[in-house]
Amino acid sequence: MGAFRRAQPSWLAVLFSLAAIAIMAAVGSFAIKNFRNLQMDAFSTVGSAFIDGLLAPYARSYSHGFDTEPARLAIQHALDKPEHSNTLALLRIWQRDGSILYSSKSGVGIEDHDHDDMQRAFAGEIVVRLEAHPPANPEKGIPYPHFEIYAPIHDPETGNTLVVGELYQEASELLADRTFVERTTWAAILAATF
Repeated sequence: MGAFRRAQPSWLAVLFSLAAIAIMAAVGSFAIKNFRNLQMDAFSTVGSAFIDGLLAPYARSYSHGFDTEPARLAIQHALDKPEHSNTLALLRIWQRDGSILYSSKSGVGIEDHDHDDMQRAFAGEIVVRLEAHPPANPEKGIPYPHFEIYAPIHDPETGNTLVVGELYQEASELLADRTFVERTTWAAILAATF
């Protein structure tokens, strides 16, 4: 009877097992947090480049008193492209006084922006916010989830911030990718741990 007695795990084995599980959970959390940060940085860079390449000519033409119609037509042409028509929800150019210089959609009001984010952009910072769920009073015509990007548009001669470009980009595909990466990471962590 004593030969078939079940061996009790030693406290040291239990401690090492718990430590391994804790370390692997920390590694998984670290990897996912870094992936999310890299994703936001990438959107920040791409959004800023898009704003600078598409909205900046309009803002510069306006600030120097030139005809803005060619720049407006270029923006509209870009928005009409299939690769942008489903993802770009709204483009706006904001002046320092809080008025809209340009908007790709009418009917989206001046009150529909984050004042603090816009002020940070006027100070030279690129601001990216992921809006996964609509607020109580959602903006008209803006799909959820989306990225909201504020980026300064600079005068090429002086380097001063002229205006701030705002871009809303649909984010459901990116969130699906994020979910896939997170599930894969946790599956790999679980497989390696157990």
